Amino acid sequence: MNILILDPERTRAERMLRSLSASGYVCRILRAKTPLFEMPDMSEPDILILNIGKTAKGLVPLIRRAKEGAVKKILLLAQMNQIAGVQEGLAAGADDYLCLPLRQHELQARVSVLARQLVQDEGELRYLEYEGFAFDKYPNSLAYKGKDIPLTAKEFDLALFLFKHIGMPLSRAHIAEAVWKMDSNDMARTIDTHVSRVRNRLGLKPSNGFLLEQVYGFGYRLRALADQ
Repeated sequence: MNILILDPERTRAERMLRSLSASGYVCRILRAKTPLFEMPDMSEPDILILNIGKTAKGLVPLIRRAKEGAVKKILLLAQMNQIAGVQEGLAAGADDYLCLPLRQHELQARVSVLARQLVQDEGELRYLEYEGFAFDKYPNSLAYKGKDIPLTAKEFDLALFLFKHIGMPLSRAHIAEAVWKMDSNDMARTIDTHVSRVRNRLGLKPSNGFLLEQVYGFGYRLRALADQ
């Protein structure tokens, strides 16, 4: 999940970058004078965090330009006395807002909601093929180079979720909600067990060109070593 941060207060922007990067998001700070879509390695930003600050007069066209480009979700930051600007921004296409001063746990929660909405907006993916693996959602079936791999329903959902987000660090909370439709409380052992089974049954190991690795204190990430 790619995130652009546009905030004229450098210290706050850097705190947001550190906080969200630690949660597995790919973040960049967009300097105030940088054109919106001229950031390296951010050609398809998913979420824009925008402090309306002194941009109030140009806020509406900025939001519309962002939405016409690659930005999918916009989170506004505003002072309490800028609620009128927030209302204009939401009407123009922004998706949510936070009032300053910023609290990092609130930022994490709002960004997490927007990220989940993006996954839902992508719709149900019926077919997926990747490096010999062929998923078919209806009915749940997985084959590798034409050979069926027997999986339980949850193992299939987990494997498909990992391949849909290949290369991305996925928190246990995100996995629990996406695969089990539950929060992550008391789910750690279940998730670990299913990840181990999926790794073994699909042969996701370096000798086969994949690495399903644990991200310490966070969750898991599936990597295709050929892409490195």
